[in-house]
Amino acid sequence: MTNEETPVLVVDENRKVTALLEVLLDRIGVHDRVVVHDGYEAVRALEERRFAAALVDTATGPLDPVTLAREGTARHGNAACRLLLMTMTPDPDRLRPMLDAGYHCALLKPFPPAALRARLEGVVRFGRPLMSAIPFLRKPHTRIEPTVVSTPPQEAFMI
Repeated sequence: MTNEETPVLVVDENRKVTALLEVLLDRIGVHDRVVVHDGYEAVRALEERRFAAALVDTATGPLDPVTLAREGTARHGNAACRLLLMTMTPDPDRLRPMLDAGYHCALLKPFPPAALRARLEGVVRFGRPLMSAIPFLRKPHTRIEPTVVSTPPQEAFMI
């Protein structure tokens, strides 16, 4: 992944987490990024610039991730921006509305650099998570379900 092809927006309330995510993004070669700490800042960033992808935590401050997806991408010319949800809670009932609102996948924290890289490359190149992009694994005319990625703790990049 190169700087020119993957400008990334990072949205997380926790400044320690965003600092760790910046280190993680450096490790996988993503140097063009903007870090914000709430949903309103994210919408403003999406108004000002086009992003290939956005890493959005489920806690985005006063503006929830569903509204952020609708307001930020659809209304401000960032429809091509691929949304990746980051969560500590793998509860399908809680995640489903967010995935239905336009998030392409959910990464379960903590996650290793390889998982983030694979998901970013998958959604940026193919518009969906990498494993879902392999055509021969799907039946024709089936909907690709957004996926939640989980990694064993011993492999995880701790954030």
